Amino acid sequence: MKDFKMPPVPDQRSPQPHAITQPIRMCIAALGGEGGGVLTAWLVAVARAEGWPVQSTSVPGVAQRTGATTYYIEIVPQIWGGPAQPVLALTPTAGFVDVVVATELLEAGRAIEQGFVSPDRTTIIASSHRSFTIEEKSAMADERIEPDRILKAIDEFSARSIPVDFARLAKDANAVASSVVLGAIAGAGVLPASRETYEDAMRASGIAVEANLRGFAAAFDYVTGQGAPDAPSDARATGTDEQVNHGFPAEIEAVLKHAVPRLTSFQNASYADRYLQSVRRVLEAEKAAGKTDRGYPVTREAARYLALMMSYEDIVRVAALKTAPERWQALNEANQMGDGDTVRVTEYLKPGVEEFASMMPPFLGRRLVAAARRRGKLDAYNIGMGIRTSSAWGFAMMRLLAAMRFWRPYTYRYALETAAIDAWVDLVVAATQIDAEFGAEVVECARIRKGYGSTHRRGTANFEALMTRIVAPAVAAGRSDADALAELRKLALSDPDGDAMLSELDRRHPDTRGVDAAIPPG
Repeated sequence: MKDFKMPPVPDQRSPQPHAITQPIRMCIAALGGEGGGVLTAWLVAVARAEGWPVQSTSVPGVAQRTGATTYYIEIVPQIWGGPAQPVLALTPTAGFVDVVVATELLEAGRAIEQGFVSPDRTTIIASSHRSFTIEEKSAMADERIEPDRILKAIDEFSARSIPVDFARLAKDANAVASSVVLGAIAGAGVLPASRETYEDAMRASGIAVEANLRGFAAAFDYVTGQGAPDAPSDARATGTDEQVNHGFPAEIEAVLKHAVPRLTSFQNASYADRYLQSVRRVLEAEKAAGKTDRGYPVTREAARYLALMMSYEDIVRVAALKTAPERWQALNEANQMGDGDTVRVTEYLKPGVEEFASMMPPFLGRRLVAAARRRGKLDAYNIGMGIRTSSAWGFAMMRLLAAMRFWRPYTYRYALETAAIDAWVDLVVAATQIDAEFGAEVVECARIRKGYGSTHRRGTANFEALMTRIVAPAVAAGRSDADALAELRKLALSDPDGDAMLSELDRRHPDTRGVDAAIPPG
């Protein structure tokens, strides 16, 4: 937290018609549903309680997390005498904003980009948590914006920076975000008002007073150094309490502590052991390559992607996730459920030929998918249904599907995934033995194989094409083809339809069309 003292503001308790005090200009960027309007109303109430001239405006943003609603407040922190009132601006001006409040980290970055944050005057109070944008979520590749870049910019461009995890504080206090943000503003001392004035404004609003006061107190104490969030208590945030050492380097153990419990829950302990054996094969190959002065990046990333590939989301896993106790706890917390409250949850599913075939024995599932593919009917028989898992019947139906984990090793989908994963691991090991960079690129190709339905089919087809037509021939010849593989991988990730990558592959390697697949086809 960067230290900085706000310029002294005269606390003038008697009317001063001739004294000129510059207004405090505050810009607030809040996402939909976070109570930005209520927060602004509280700040206006604080100013009026002190007898200060105040004006607030808002500019609505766009829904679905493509932007924030911006609230702008100007407050003259002195009692104003006489009939004439100060003229206050309606919108913020770049270079003339004293306080910027962002309820999400990326919004702080936007404020910097727009010029509202100045190193000679601006205090920025920004949440350190992220709520991903549509662009970040929908991108084929990993297009998440690196938080450290934004935090560094905040520290560089502001006069005073106060990072606070608003989402975490609100959750721990069982309060809404707006009350936590108000507590941070009060704790930062950006307005010459007492804590009691802020609390009185919240009480006067009559909105969830007790919960809002809790949230306010949590943030106020944190910013003033009187309290700090405890270490995460959620097992999902830290992986598992049991730290088991599997005999791997520390950087790989950091992945395994999440992966092994995930795969044990997905199937069983022997399934997780199989995973560890594959990771060990990659590690030995990377050691043999001799480029381990900077650690084991190939093995680390292979361990991460392999865990995701082996815990593929079939019907059994989806049912298990939707009925997991942790999910219901999260739903109750998100909806702030109290004693006697009920929540209705409906799961919307649309299974089709591939989903039904996935639970069949391999010889039946293969025939069903092949027949549907010949007739162009893979997506023709999807059945939409809604299952209310908050009811006894709906929950029991989902639990029955989740209990079919014992049947998974005998299914068509299991046979398909296992064969593809084993072939990919073999290619990773072989490529790494030739060149560590080549092995790293083969590992990164796993990013292409994701999604479900038609998206999964396209991604799998591109993945199979790269493995069969680029990686397998290079491995057989004992050469590295890392650069070409990287170019084609990036092309596949930038094109949702996958046509661009296949066209480029045909142009570069027309002689490899129709070769036998190195990865068993899906």
